[in-house]
Amino acid sequence: MAKAARRSGAELLLEAGAIAWSLPGAARLRGGLTAAAGAGLAVVLATYNPADPSFNAAGAGAATNALGGAGAVIADLAMQSLGLGAWLSAVLMTAFGMTRVLDAEPDRSRAALRRRAAVGALGVLLLSAAVAAPPPPAAWPLALGLGGLWGQGLFSLVRDLLAFVRLPGAALFAGLLLAAGGITALVWSLSLQRLAAGFDAEGLARLLRPRPKAPAAPVRKAAAPRARPARPNPEPQVEDAAFTPVAPEPKLAIRQPKVPPRNGRETRERQPAFDFDGGKDGFQLPELAMLAQPKPRAATIDETALRQNARLLESVLAEFGVRGSIDQIRPGPVVTLYELTPAPGVKHARVVALSDDIARSMSVAACRVSVVQGRNAIGIELPNAKRETVYLRDLLSCPDYEKPGTILPMALGEGIGGEPYIADLAKMPHLLIAGTTGSGKSVGVNAMILSILYRLPPDQCRFIMIDPKMLELSVYDGIPHLLAPVVTDPKKAIVALKWTVREMEDR
Repeated sequence: MAKAARRSGAELLLEAGAIAWSLPGAARLRGGLTAAAGAGLAVVLATYNPADPSFNAAGAGAATNALGGAGAVIADLAMQSLGLGAWLSAVLMTAFGMTRVLDAEPDRSRAALRRRAAVGALGVLLLSAAVAAPPPPAAWPLALGLGGLWGQGLFSLVRDLLAFVRLPGAALFAGLLLAAGGITALVWSLSLQRLAAGFDAEGLARLLRPRPKAPAAPVRKAAAPRARPARPNPEPQVEDAAFTPVAPEPKLAIRQPKVPPRNGRETRERQPAFDFDGGKDGFQLPELAMLAQPKPRAATIDETALRQNARLLESVLAEFGVRGSIDQIRPGPVVTLYELTPAPGVKHARVVALSDDIARSMSVAACRVSVVQGRNAIGIELPNAKRETVYLRDLLSCPDYEKPGTILPMALGEGIGGEPYIADLAKMPHLLIAGTTGSGKSVGVNAMILSILYRLPPDQCRFIMIDPKMLELSVYDGIPHLLAPVVTDPKKAIVALKWTVREMEDR
């Protein structure tokens, strides 16, 4: 038991460390350390002296580097390895670190930032190999070329491969090829959103078009048209065929959750009428006051956070090659629905297949993708960071619960927009409830039973409850709606089910 206690304590410590590591503050701290390391690398490179004591040079005097002996060693290793490319490494480390610090959701953009950093490191290596192509100047203090050990090795490899296929000017062509690849990789790595949309024809054409300046967040207002001075002899204007006018960015609408109306049952129960005849069979339906009073929900929603999540979701979808824009957001008590208007050619099945990847990139437990009825849109449901509690009392107070056409009403919960959802058991007699442990089966069954008990008296509805495990239904033993006590014996359960089958056949 002592080992088990120690083991559980270690697991709790690891879990706490994982939670602390995933916090936004920890992510920004790591970004700040990366940016500080990049700035420190730039300082040691700026004060680099080949004569300082290091792994490649011995000297009796002290190091002249700004960061002392350690800085001299780091600068010498960087220059010997990458040459002039070490400066690009310092710039990339500082840029990526500050991007992490200033990001509104640093932990959610971690995967995209890592991909850009990997591509940037590849660009640094390619450019180091490109600058190794020309011979170093006479003032170059190192024995290796301008690209260092790694750059010289990669350049030699590409040059020898081109010479093997008998390409004329192999050294020149290798240098140009490496330079083009390095510049392309660095441009893609440092362009945060514009080139991340992809290098397909449509994405490249979209990047070449001039973009209108976006108004300040969170509320985007249309700018007033600027008055143009009148000209005495206006000349006909010819549109430039090279630039296609860009449609304005679609307005993002946020639907406020609807407040369901009440059916007046609570008012009638607070002001009961005199019962002179004693009631029918002396039975009275249970009052809503027996249920817990719902807590007031937040009157307003955080529109800024919803808009940020929408833009983040668009960028995540763009990384997986799904183009489109989110034009409507429907926040609910438990999940929020983001309606995506896909670009032409985007298939719904492709977005559905990416549900697990979307959930991982958005750092949520699950994601559900479905088609929005009546619109050319795809609905993406994401769970809320703070879930509201749905109370049974609110569901039983809605008008749909007392609708005349409903025979056996069951309060199942609320929809995306917070509307109560009432189902009729009479229309689905072969209902089967199944699920894993902790998925909410018991809560759902109790809500269904209470929905019927709050609506129908015993002369209109009777129950046969079978609970061999004696876990859930024993609490209902003794209510007037039971045809027999709650059945807990398996042998008696067989008799009760056979009686039920005969009764159904007779009817």
